[in-house]
Amino acid sequence: MSYNALSLIGNCHLAPLASAGAQPTYFFDSLNATALTINPGALETKRRLGKGRDNNGSTLNSFVLVTKGASITIGNDEFTPDFLAIQLRGAKSALSAAGGAVADESVVVKLDQYVPLLKSHFTSAPVTATADPGPTPAYTENTHFVMNRRMGWIKFLSGVAGAPTDGASVLVSYTESAWTGTRVGGSVGLPNRYLIKFDGVNQASGKNCIVLVPQGIIAPDGNLEAITDAFSSGNLIVTPELAAGQTASYYYDEDE
Repeated sequence: MSYNALSLIGNCHLAPLASAGAQPTYFFDSLNATALTINPGALETKRRLGKGRDNNGSTLNSFVLVTKGASITIGNDEFTPDFLAIQLRGAKSALSAAGGAVADESVVVKLDQYVPLLKSHFTSAPVTATADPGPTPAYTENTHFVMNRRMGWIKFLSGVAGAPTDGASVLVSYTESAWTGTRVGGSVGLPNRYLIKFDGVNQASGKNCIVLVPQGIIAPDGNLEAITDAFSSGNLIVTPELAAGQTASYYYDEDE
């Protein structure tokens, strides 16, 4: 077999490895790899030069020094929670709240500034507020105070007749929605090991191919621009490791 050219498209799959030499137990859904660059590393030849009358400037002996190891760069614009966690050197966790009514939560008024309540994601049910101790005077939403329901913040307004004074204690009642979500915490640990398998097609030959890294450390490369006119994108740097039982750190296979 001979490769006349390489032009790969395909699906890039990552499988977390619990430790060096471990076997993967599952693969993430395919990563939208916008680029895959193989860097075989850099070598430098160290030479011992002669300084004698007859051999000045001649190479007496030499050896090759590896100055940079092999690496593979995976460009991507896929940001599922799993891949965003990799990009941010972080960890994914689940968020949830059962929801329900909260009665008479005590808050201290800061006029014209939002004050956080204990919950968030409020329903459209009316929020009520009374002086502490109540039950009067009572305050009316959108007259004496306004709400940021998703954040769970309340702001009492100054210059309104019957409004509480700055620093007053108020009892607030509201209803929280049941909700679920996902949290990605950034920069929580060292880069992790993965098995990487690019299941592709060499467009130059039309044949199926696979780029396989049995074990590699993945670290993000550079900043992640999250607010942009285009889709966010980033690079993952894979440092292949020679795993036990392997003859190479990474492989390229192409069907006949």
